[in-house]
Amino acid sequence: MFGRDLELVWGKRKFLNYFCICGVGAGLIEVLIKTIPVLFGSLPSVIPTIGASGAIFGILMANAILFPDRRIWLIPLPVTIPMRPYVAVMGAIEFFSTLGSGGDNVSHICHLGGMLVGYLYLRRGSFLYNVRNTVTDWQHRRNRRRFEVYINKHKKEPPSRPDNWVN
Repeated sequence: MFGRDLELVWGKRKFLNYFCICGVGAGLIEVLIKTIPVLFGSLPSVIPTIGASGAIFGILMANAILFPDRRIWLIPLPVTIPMRPYVAVMGAIEFFSTLGSGGDNVSHICHLGGMLVGYLYLRRGSFLYNVRNTVTDWQHRRNRRRFEVYINKHKKEPPSRPDNWVN
């Protein structure tokens, strides 16, 4: 529901890159948070984490940034709210679920990590934004050079030979 709009705006390749970066980044944040107890002499958490929910929360963050005023329906209630407050409430729910995590077997840190990575990827001036633009700028320069070589190669030749004219 939320990813389709991003795919239409960005295209399939950029959307897939964003999805994978959010998922992998959320997983790395999860691993880092799970290894913190090792620094204090405790045993690390051995509960496995699976799923793509970190990437889904990254998609929610992208929708909040790119389409902040888009209205969505809250399914059980006949109420519509803008995207930005919806994502803020979802982030707050995940944050407070992390603080009071009991035995719900949900990786709330992974959800928050996906939102954080998505935000950093889209935020101007961040490391991920600079890396993304460096690659895009390099591709643009490479394509420009290829086009200039093609134009210079065909600039000297006339469009057709004078003897091929038909009267």
